Amino acid sequence: MKDFKVESIIYCIIVFVLLSVFGCSESRLEQVSPQETSNTKTEGLPSVTTIDITSITTNSAISGGTIVAKGEGSLISAGVCYGKTANPTVGSSTPNDYKGATTYTSLLVGLEAGTRYYIRAYAKNELGIAYGVQKTFETLASSSSEIELPVVTTTDVSAVTSSSATCGGLIVSAGNGTITSSGVCWSKTANPTVNNSTPNDYKGVASFSSLLTRLEAGTTYYVRAYVKNEAGTAYGVQKTFKTLAASSSFTLDGIWYTESGKEIEITGTVGVYLKFNTDWQKVADAGLVSLGDASLKNITKISEGKYSCQSMWAHSTNYVWDKVDYSTDGVLTLSADATYFEVVDHSPFTGNKGSFIMYRK
Repeated sequence: MKDFKVESIIYCIIVFVLLSVFGCSESRLEQVSPQETSNTKTEGLPSVTTIDITSITTNSAISGGTIVAKGEGSLISAGVCYGKTANPTVGSSTPNDYKGATTYTSLLVGLEAGTRYYIRAYAKNELGIAYGVQKTFETLASSSSEIELPVVTTTDVSAVTSSSATCGGLIVSAGNGTITSSGVCWSKTANPTVNNSTPNDYKGVASFSSLLTRLEAGTTYYVRAYVKNEAGTAYGVQKTFKTLAASSSFTLDGIWYTESGKEIEITGTVGVYLKFNTDWQKVADAGLVSLGDASLKNITKISEGKYSCQSMWAHSTNYVWDKVDYSTDGVLTLSADATYFEVVDHSPFTGNKGSFIMYRK
């Protein structure tokens, strides 16, 4: 009887061990399996590295990324994502700093003083998003620095024509403040300031590009980047360039558009509507004008690049469009490179002076 008990106990132990081993094995497979089949596919995704963080202040820093490979398909966006928790991901407020270059720079703003942040570069194509190695940094304590002037560099001037050029800048430091605007200022005299021609091209990122327009042909210009924060305005190094000489060949024929969305096509002495913007659509809805009607007529050459013309005006009474008519004293001036023109004339209803610019499409 005693031997039976011993054999029974040994049998039970063996059964228990076998069930434990195989039971745990199956359970472990059930837990591991979903992890093994999760979406970890990286084929075709871009490859990107995270650039070291620099210019750290109480509320800003600069980083960026280098795109090692674009992967399969076209690159859609790239930048950096950052947050106070590890492994930040791309969200709706993540800036896109991709401008077509392999390396890009990103300005991190709105940070909290004395706070640790996690950052990593990202690159996105049609197949998904890839991230660079995560880096960490800590902003300066609020008592360690006062708001100072920001720091900006001026990029080289490019795409120079007889009437336009492209320049820009790179914000090196926000000066412990909040950037309110940035761009380039230019003039025919040295050391231009924001009191000269000055667009605001700040989009919340470190690098920016500005289009310089309505320049004079064959003329030397001075240009430098600027950036503003609460402490004031800072300027980058001044650069100079000369626009191309005026072309001796002028033509108005073709399709032209305004920044507000109106389009016309000029053939000979007439320019007809191809597309209305919001205001002219209201005039059209009132039955006063239709596509194909003349926006400009009687275009007559006065001299090289200058024409007389008549342009259509619309009149409203108590905010209701009630009539249209043409000016009689319009002067159309074509840019030296024939990429845009400006019309200056007076209202046939009130005599008020008006002007508009149209660009070649």
